[in-house]
Amino acid sequence: MDYVIIVAGGKGLRMGGEIPKQFLPIGGKPVLMRTIERFREYSADLQIILVLPEAQQDYWKELCKEYDFEVGYLLANGGQTRFHSVQNGLALVPDDAEGVVGVHDGVRPFPSIEVIRNCYETARTAKAVIPVIPVVETLRRIFSNGQNGLTRTNEASETVREVRGNNFSNGQNGLTRTIYSEAKESEAVREVRGNNFSNGQNGLTQTIYSEAKESETVREVRGKKESETVPRDEYRLVQTPQTFDIQLLKAANRQPYNDGFTDDASVVESYGHPITLVDGNRENIKITTPYDLVVAEAILHSPLSIIH
Repeated sequence: MDYVIIVAGGKGLRMGGEIPKQFLPIGGKPVLMRTIERFREYSADLQIILVLPEAQQDYWKELCKEYDFEVGYLLANGGQTRFHSVQNGLALVPDDAEGVVGVHDGVRPFPSIEVIRNCYETARTAKAVIPVIPVVETLRRIFSNGQNGLTRTNEASETVREVRGNNFSNGQNGLTRTIYSEAKESEAVREVRGNNFSNGQNGLTQTIYSEAKESETVREVRGKKESETVPRDEYRLVQTPQTFDIQLLKAANRQPYNDGFTDDASVVESYGHPITLVDGNRENIKITTPYDLVVAEAILHSPLSIIH
């Protein structure tokens, strides 16, 4: 049996209001309901597990009554971090279960059915799969402060892990270092070297992560050099669902938590398993700001969108 763990733990702080972002309406229906319906559309047999902060569950149940929402799911309590929330969701998957489990952001209501299917089917052999899209903006690495160390440039940023050495060309272990980044849509970013992904094939990569709310620039603060352009074709924006062999994800989530766990791929990668990339879809945005709601409404109603 296959599973999906839909993690919805947002507090809506970037929206500037009190209603958590996953409960805000797009097209007259809460974001989270659209997300759940998307996975039910993919498969009637998929076991859906919703992870929601305990303090928000009564409100969610009232919304379900209001909107006559009857899609079946199991409910787990949110944890202190995303890592712990996924652990709580995984606890509802039997220890002897076989198949594929996906982990998806509750505020991504527009993954295409094709992308969902490709993630699940590829994971049956590759065991750890994430959807990605190319970076279209120019990226600059910024150096400042006269320091030779690295400094965080925005308190909302997640870490970026840059992988050096021969990791991407011959599979050998290289050197890694952590940098900090800011990216507009709170996306994770992956760096792709060699022939792994540039030729359109599904490849294996190591991970680079970024998150922030204001800037589209990936930043590294180091030394006296002001800035430099980095080749954007070596990076990818990471989406969800991230899909894994059930036993692999369960084993990886038994590791002690660390701050480098910015998504589920980073957890599995830390456990020692490589990550396979497949194509995502542009409409699969993460709704975190009021602007994202405007974009989501446009996606929902555009005749050019694959989301209908």
